[in-house]
Amino acid sequence: MRRILTICLASLRIWIRQPVAVVVSLLVPVVVMTVFGFVFGGMSGDADASPVRAMFVDEDGSEASMRLRDALQELDGLKLSTTQPAPGDGEALPWTRETALAEIRDGGTGMAVVVPAGFGEHLDNIDFTGNAPQIELLADSSLQIENAIMQGMLQQVSFMTAGSSLASQGMVIMGDELGMDPAVVSMMQGWMQDNAVWGPQPGGADAEGSDPVSGSAGDMDDQADAGDDAAETDNTSGGGMTGFVDIRVVDVLGEEKDNPVFSHQVAGVLTMFMLFTVAASGGSLLRERQNGTIRRIMISATRPVDYLLGKYLAFFLIAYLQTWVMLIAGWLIFRVDIISPLPSLAVFGALVALAATSFGMVLASVCRSVEQVSSISTLVILVMSSIGGSMMPRSIMPAAMQRLGDFTFNGWAMEGFTGIFWYGKDLSGIALPCLVMTGLALVLFGIAARLFSSKLAY
Repeated sequence: MRRILTICLASLRIWIRQPVAVVVSLLVPVVVMTVFGFVFGGMSGDADASPVRAMFVDEDGSEASMRLRDALQELDGLKLSTTQPAPGDGEALPWTRETALAEIRDGGTGMAVVVPAGFGEHLDNIDFTGNAPQIELLADSSLQIENAIMQGMLQQVSFMTAGSSLASQGMVIMGDELGMDPAVVSMMQGWMQDNAVWGPQPGGADAEGSDPVSGSAGDMDDQADAGDDAAETDNTSGGGMTGFVDIRVVDVLGEEKDNPVFSHQVAGVLTMFMLFTVAASGGSLLRERQNGTIRRIMISATRPVDYLLGKYLAFFLIAYLQTWVMLIAGWLIFRVDIISPLPSLAVFGALVALAATSFGMVLASVCRSVEQVSSISTLVILVMSSIGGSMMPRSIMPAAMQRLGDFTFNGWAMEGFTGIFWYGKDLSGIALPCLVMTGLALVLFGIAARLFSSKLAY
C-alpha cells in the first residue's frame, strides 16, 4: 500500500509541475462548456438574441396587407425589411417578388413574406368553406429553424390582424344562417370593430393593458413543430384558428438540390477534421526536433526554409487529399453535388488546405511538446468549430457568437463552402473568403517560419 501511495504522490507532483497539463485538465473543460453553452443554448436573461430576418413584398396594397406588415414590424424577434437598398443616392424601392427571389438566391436575407394581390378582398369576403386567403413565404430551406419560427410568427400575426375582417364576415354569415335582423348584425359588427383588440396597438400595448401580439424567437418555440410540417408541403396552414389564412411555403433553393440537407454537414465536418489532421501533422515537427532528426538534416546543408517548405508541402498534400476523400464520400453517400461546382471546389479547397496547414505549423512552432500540441489544438479547434459554424449554422446563434465567428478560420471556410454548395456561386462570388484564406495561409506560415527557425540551434 505504501508503494502505491508513493507512486501516486510522485505522479501528482509531476503533474503539478506541468502548468499546461494542469490548465488543460481543469480550465479547458470549463472554457469548452461555456462556449458550447453560449452557442448551442443561447444566452439567457437579457440575451443578445439574433432576430429572424425577412423581407416583405406587398403585391396587394390593401389595408389588410398593411396591418399585417405593421404587426410583423412590432415583433421583437423579427427584423422585417420593406424596401431594398437604394443604389447610390437613389430612393429606396419596395421589395418585389423578383428582387426578393434574387436576394435569397444570392445568399442575402433568407426569407420573404409575399402578400399576393387580392388578399385583402378575399379576406373581406371569406366564406369559411376552406377557400382561405393565402400568404406566401419564399424561403431558403437551409435555414430550417428560422423558417419554422417565421411560419409560427405568420400564423399568429395573420390571424390577429385578420380578426376584425373574420369576425365581421362571420357575423354576416351567422346572421344569414339564423335569420337575424340585419340591424342587429350591423350593431354587433360595430361593437366588435370598436371594442375588440386584434393586434399590436401603438406603443406596444392597448389602453386597457391588454397584451399585444408578441413574437420573439423564444415565444415561437412552441410552434416549431407546426412550422416543420408546413415546410414539407407546398401549401399548408396551421391548425386551429390559424387555418383561416393559408401560409404557402415556397422552397427557393432546395428544390434544385438532390439532397440539400447534408451540404452543411459535409462542409462543416470537412473543415473541422482538416484542422485536426494538420495539427497532428504539425506535431511531427516537434518529434523530429526532440529526437534530433532536424539537426541531422541541417548537417546535410539543408536550409531551414527548405526543410519547412518541404514539410509544409507534405502537410498540405495530406490535408488536400483528405478534403477530396470527404467530398467524394459526401457525393457517394449523401448525393451532395460536387460535379457542377468542381472548379470552384478545387481552388477553394486548396486555399482552405493551405491556410489549415499554416495553422498547424504555427501550433507546432508555439508549443514545446507533442502533448501541448494535442491539448491546445483540441481546445482551439473545438472552439473555432462551434463558433465558426462547423457544428451548427451561425444564423441561429446569438448575435455575439455570430460576430465572433467572423474572426475564426472555420467561419470563413464555411462561408466559402456554403456559397459553393448551396448558392451555386463561382470563385468571383466567394472572392472575400478566398482572399481571407490566402491571407491566413501567408501570414500564419510567415509567423511559423520565424518562430520555428528561431528555435533551431545550428
